[in-house]
Amino acid sequence: MSTLKGKTALVTGSTSGIGLGMAIGLAKQVDARAEREGISNDAAKQALVSEKQPSGEFVTPEHLAALAVFLCGPDASEVRGVAWNMDGDWVAQ
Repeated sequence: MSTLKGKTALVTGSTSGIGLGMAIGLAKQVDARAEREGISNDAAKQALVSEKQPSGEFVTPEHLAALAVFLCGPDASEVRGVAWNMDGDWVAQ
């Protein structure tokens, strides 16, 4: 039986707080790049992400959910005091 006692998680998303600010900032960068380079927003988004994230992909809600499930389960019972970055290697640069 798994318990959440003693577990704390901070997950940011694009609908509030830090995540919302990041999403708005990213959207502005994508729009500016698309206009400047005369390319579609999809192409601008891919170019921007590829510059910053070696994986070349955004982290999906499914990725975050899988980490949350792991952290709440018995396999993470000895995990203490760590920060998990799911950012396609952005922080490591």
